[in-house]
Amino acid sequence: MNKNEEILGQDIKKSLPKNVRQIGEVHNGQRIYMEDYAYTYLHQFAAHNKKEEQISFLIGEQTILDDERILLIHGAVQGMSLKREDGNVEITDETWSNVHDIRKQYFSNYEIIGWAYTQPGYGVLLTSFLIKQHVDYFNQEGKVLLILDPIEKEEVFFQLNDGELVQKSGFFIYYEKNIEMHEYMLEYKVVQDSIFEPHVDEAVVHFRLKDQEKKEAQYHKRFVNMLFALSGALVIMCILIGIGLLNNLEEMNRLKKSFGAVMEDYGVLKNGLSEEVIGETSNEREKETMNLNATDKIPEGTVAENTPELPVTEANSNIDEDLEPENEEVVEAAAVENVEIKPKVPKTYIVKTGDNLITISYQFYSTKEMVAQIQEINDIDNPNKIYIGQTLLLPQ
Repeated sequence: MNKNEEILGQDIKKSLPKNVRQIGEVHNGQRIYMEDYAYTYLHQFAAHNKKEEQISFLIGEQTILDDERILLIHGAVQGMSLKREDGNVEITDETWSNVHDIRKQYFSNYEIIGWAYTQPGYGVLLTSFLIKQHVDYFNQEGKVLLILDPIEKEEVFFQLNDGELVQKSGFFIYYEKNIEMHEYMLEYKVVQDSIFEPHVDEAVVHFRLKDQEKKEAQYHKRFVNMLFALSGALVIMCILIGIGLLNNLEEMNRLKKSFGAVMEDYGVLKNGLSEEVIGETSNEREKETMNLNATDKIPEGTVAENTPELPVTEANSNIDEDLEPENEEVVEAAAVENVEIKPKVPKTYIVKTGDNLITISYQFYSTKEMVAQIQEINDIDNPNKIYIGQTLLLPQ
């Protein structure tokens, strides 16, 4: 029978656990993997009684992966009905029968692949008594013995290889869902406190802290990336809002300038209209004065109606001669007053800020009727487009 035929259970091609922690140094050859619940339970069971030795049984399977033997320990079961004699603890037939019943109840898919022995204060010494018990009950190739010292906090695996127990320099602890061990731990509690409290092992605590720190680092990284994305979005929003405000400010300034120009044009037009009204009123008054003067004077060679004829006497003749010079002076004065005195218009004009053709027309001609002539003499197509500093010809 070759070594592969001596392996317990079926050789199932499967993948190794991914979430693992290494204890000690692991060399090529058969590797040992122990599930975290089983590992924690064994240490709690050993620490529960530090005054005497105890035995527990390892449940699991052996398999081959890439031509290498792999031992997977899924559970751990307390040894009951043990024989204690001369400071030693022995496995009895009743112990063996009890552990097989528990295996069938909780771990029906697995086999007994080894055992664990606690010897408080004696370290991990492999004695002849332990070798004899292993040969009597676990004499198949690959089965293991785990020696624990809860006081010195030491542990070591021994594995049967070619008929001898060989010490292993290290093993792996893996973490995955283990319903079978969970149910067994609920039924066979080591202490009254929660059985799931982490085992007080610095290496285990350190590993779990590292795993927690890794998860927190990943969460922090995602959180920071999210903050950067939000910050970038806020910056873009602020830039867009700033651009909108600048555009609105420029638009408001443009409207303000346009409104100022309109108000300035309105002021010019208002002043021009006031001057025109005042001029027309003055002309009407002058005309009324002249009409009154003309009515008072009787034209020569005419006779006013309903006026009785008076005999021409020398006295009357003298009176008429005396009045004629005075009437002539009044007529001449009225004629002078009736003459319109126009201001002198310059030949050219340089456009200033706020000017347009209407204001220029009012400025020099007191009317807007000259806009068309100013536009024609300067070849201006659009009366609304003149420029500051532009020289315009003015009609004379």
